[in-house]
Amino acid sequence: MAKWCKRGENSYLLTAALGMDVNGKQIRKTKTVHLDPEFKTESQKKKELDRLCVLFQEEAESGDTLDGGKIRLQEFADRWFKDYVEKDLAVSTKNFYKGLYYDRINPALGHMRLEDIKPLHWLDLERKLREKGIRGDTKYLLKAEYRDLIHIAPEKGIKEHSVTNLRQGRHVLKRIADCVCAAFAKPLDEMFTPVDAAKGLSDNTIRHCYRTLSAMLSTAVNWQYIKANPLETVKTPKVARKQADHYEEEEVLEMLSKLEHAPIKYQCAISIALFGGLRLGEIAALEWSDLDFDKHMLIVNKQLQYDSEIGTYEKEPKTDSGDRILSLDGRLFEQLKAYKEWQDAEKQKMGALWQDHNKLFTQADGKPISYHTISHWWSDWLETEGLRPLKFHGLRHTSATYQIAHDVDIASVSANLGHSTPAVTNSIYIHALKRKRYEATRNMGNDLWARKALREAQAALKEKQEESEK
Repeated sequence: MAKWCKRGENSYLLTAALGMDVNGKQIRKTKTVHLDPEFKTESQKKKELDRLCVLFQEEAESGDTLDGGKIRLQEFADRWFKDYVEKDLAVSTKNFYKGLYYDRINPALGHMRLEDIKPLHWLDLERKLREKGIRGDTKYLLKAEYRDLIHIAPEKGIKEHSVTNLRQGRHVLKRIADCVCAAFAKPLDEMFTPVDAAKGLSDNTIRHCYRTLSAMLSTAVNWQYIKANPLETVKTPKVARKQADHYEEEEVLEMLSKLEHAPIKYQCAISIALFGGLRLGEIAALEWSDLDFDKHMLIVNKQLQYDSEIGTYEKEPKTDSGDRILSLDGRLFEQLKAYKEWQDAEKQKMGALWQDHNKLFTQADGKPISYHTISHWWSDWLETEGLRPLKFHGLRHTSATYQIAHDVDIASVSANLGHSTPAVTNSIYIHALKRKRYEATRNMGNDLWARKALREAQAALKEKQEESEK
């Protein structure tokens, strides 16, 4: 049977002997345990330790002993990212998981051994994540008096796109604000104003933290470090359902009227988002070979993404259903023809400096455009035109909502958007479906009451005619 020996105040080392190896060396398995404070007398402690020794010996002999008591969460997380996340997940998903773990989870739980993590540890962390000021990613706004001076920042090592954001009054991360302050030898509070510094994490971010930790611990079970995932007994944090922000029909009509006076490149990008429901990355990845001008068809089979380490890169659509063919209206293709003529003229002007990537939307020298360029232009244009602010992705929501409102079946809407299943479409656009449901019941009532009144009027008329014939 396994033996035990005292190690600390309430710590004991269990050792199970498993015979000899091929070199004649004794095989041992060890495990550290901590007794519950309810065992107060030496007799009670000895009885409990003897019981644990019997169980541990059985586990060791059956091969069920686990290493969760030796490895800490941070060490396991490093291995999880290297052997699972890096190999099997997309770059953007990998970076998202890393940010959540190393920024939010690791500081609180990284020092703990896997087998010591209990449901209460997550509940304590969840409570802390909801505290105000916990974000640590406060955005900063450059003060107006410095915006005219910031044009010299590139000479001081600040990237061009950061300079553009600063000059246009956009919020930037603290590390960028720190770089600017270091370049100008000014304190942070003199050049920048913090934005939403007291905000806590959103419910959605907290739920992602839960799912990241739970996925990690589930892998620890699969890799036989621990027997069970402690988070399986904890409810997933709730997220209040929000209506997908979109434009109503009157807003769309006003926007389209004003869009006619915008640069042709952005007219086309906005129209494709609105009429095709494409994601921003899908629009940025479009090539001229994806268009069939005769049949008015558009192929969606890739998207552009950005990573701080590798820059802009191309990848497959977000889901298997994201690879799709859309049929769009002829007027949009006339617009695209005009845009192609404009781009060809720009290409002639650039001559040998033009880098031909066959992309619809490019930088001035033909390189693929950053999707941030399109979304930033959209936000600035809405403000200039006095239109209601709407995220670029809101055009996709507008497209879906319009289709639902005009009786396109949910399966077709889902296919048009490239969702993995119609259930995803249902969950996102429940507001539009609810509106259709309300209209259906209201119309049913109006229809039946009208038919009832007509029937009664016809009966009264018939009765009156019969009386006049008598």
